[in-house]
Amino acid sequence: MARALFLLALIALSTTACVVAEPLAPQDRPEAFRILDTDKDGFISRQEAAVEPEVAANFDRADRNRDGKLSPEEFEAVPLNRSDQPGKFQAPERG
Repeated sequence: MARALFLLALIALSTTACVVAEPLAPQDRPEAFRILDTDKDGFISRQEAAVEPEVAANFDRADRNRDGKLSPEEFEAVPLNRSDQPGKFQAPERG
């Protein structure tokens, strides 16, 4: 259920679909962080990261202080792409 809501939120925020994966723009990372931080504690837990394959796969490498959660600063180290491929972030819409 959480995965479906997450994907719906990303789809709603996307502006255009891209065929080729591109890095998520730096200005879009805070919104991606907010979407993943479902309990709104200011961190992304391993459980929250599990809904997004790119974040889950890079969680241990990004968790520099090994506290089991990603701060916004640690989240910057996670490679994210935006594309129309399932499991990839899509850039939030700019208004």
